[in-house]
Amino acid sequence: MNTREISSLSIISNLYEIFIFDLWGTIYNGRALFPGIKLLLENLKARHKTIIFLSNSPQLPNVVAQRLSRLGLSTLHYDLLVTSGGEANEQLLSGISPVISSFNGLVFELGPNRFPNTLPVNKFTTTESIVEANWIFNAGPDKESNQLGDYKNLLVGAKQRDLPMLCTNPDKLVFHGEERQLCAGGIAEFYESIGGNVSYIGKPYPNVFERCLEFVDNFDKKKVIMIGDNLETDIIGADSIGIDSVLIASGVHQLSDSIKNSISSNRLLNLEKKLGTKATFVMTWLAW
Repeated sequence: MNTREISSLSIISNLYEIFIFDLWGTIYNGRALFPGIKLLLENLKARHKTIIFLSNSPQLPNVVAQRLSRLGLSTLHYDLLVTSGGEANEQLLSGISPVISSFNGLVFELGPNRFPNTLPVNKFTTTESIVEANWIFNAGPDKESNQLGDYKNLLVGAKQRDLPMLCTNPDKLVFHGEERQLCAGGIAEFYESIGGNVSYIGKPYPNVFERCLEFVDNFDKKKVIMIGDNLETDIIGADSIGIDSVLIASGVHQLSDSIKNSISSNRLLNLEKKLGTKATFVMTWLAW
């Protein structure tokens, strides 16, 4: 069945009780909320829907919550906020996850100044030398202006020592306003391409979706839907746990024409085939 195009979320809102939203590229663009977002969330809450924000931000949830507050969203607009950075922090603190068990010894951080709170510093000793490090903690570029080329020599050196990497944001890139910015997943993708060993926490991996659904008692998966702009993370992740999804075409894949207010169906179909996934619905941008 082909992905069905819809013009508004209200069309399908009666079919679902739990709405899981991506943030960047879906709710806001890094600088401001997209038009109509507050009204959309208020309409869902008025209908007693559960609203969960699931972000691949490497930041802790309280940091993201503060950003949302500055943009005009309070906890009256959502029920739960889960971030990949928060999940990484918890797993590193507990040490019980099989994904985390191999990350021991001196750690080299990517992004320590921009993302200073994700790594539990009281539990791990950091080093500024890749030669001394036992593993890499990848939260993302340390500056918004950083490009992949800024890290290639470092990563080649890390691969020569076969250092494992923990990536806390599987997104490869985002648009900050109109500006394209590198994310931790883009760095991790290059490291894997040269033979590096990378473990990921965040969408599309099932654990973060399962964390969201732990919040809800006695739910029916047929009543849960994921809304996001990234086929590789949001939609594949929804597929992985068997829930429906909405792709926002104006997001990271740039599948919509803002002038014609239309979606490129052929480009969408080709990208879905390439990635082996398919959204249940697609809409140009998130609207009620």
